[in-house]
Amino acid sequence: MRIKCDGCNAKFEIADEKIPKKKVVRIICPKCQNKIRIEPPELEEDPFLEEGITEELGIDDGEETSGISVSGSDDDDESPFEYYEGEKKVALLCISDTVRLERVKGALEDLDMHMSIADTVKMGLSRLRYNQYDVVILDESFCGEKLEKNTILHYLQPMPMYQRRNIFLILLSEELRTFDNLAAFILSTNMIVNYRDLNKFAILLNRGLRENERFYKAFNDCLRELGKI
Repeated sequence: MRIKCDGCNAKFEIADEKIPKKKVVRIICPKCQNKIRIEPPELEEDPFLEEGITEELGIDDGEETSGISVSGSDDDDESPFEYYEGEKKVALLCISDTVRLERVKGALEDLDMHMSIADTVKMGLSRLRYNQYDVVILDESFCGEKLEKNTILHYLQPMPMYQRRNIFLILLSEELRTFDNLAAFILSTNMIVNYRDLNKFAILLNRGLRENERFYKAFNDCLRELGKI
């Protein structure tokens, strides 16, 4: 299937077997990070031109495209694109510690969220590049890294605001206090949760999401009036 991004007009190709049948799915454009909605194909006629596809993907002429790939990638994630039904929020979990991971998973199940779990830093980066997540939950010591050298955090911090404001980033910390707003601002995160408070993570997350929604309400209302969202 050939896909065209309505944000940047990039054209690329997805292998048909990667698109679930009879499901509406969403992916993120590898070029501009715009969220693309894909509905089950109902017409045999292909509305997209073939020219420029290999260029947009960074694939050499003559190279066969199976699925979606970007040449030169060192991702260890064999299937970075994820597909979810319905309008549930989707969370990416970057947590290595099994006890903390299970507590967070239980809380997200209570909140009826979809979950994606990254096992490595490379997998986390790959998922972030190719998918749009409503929530990202990042342990400051993910995969043994220190907070000041946390690769996932450094990837998200300089992200353009038009992309970043759509991600609610939660940092799990051993030392920082829960809802330490000053530390959250300095680290470019939306919320901090101390390890000791993970037993009430569902309550904390629900509160944080509500406050974030209120914070952006007037801004999003203006965008809707302008037809931007």
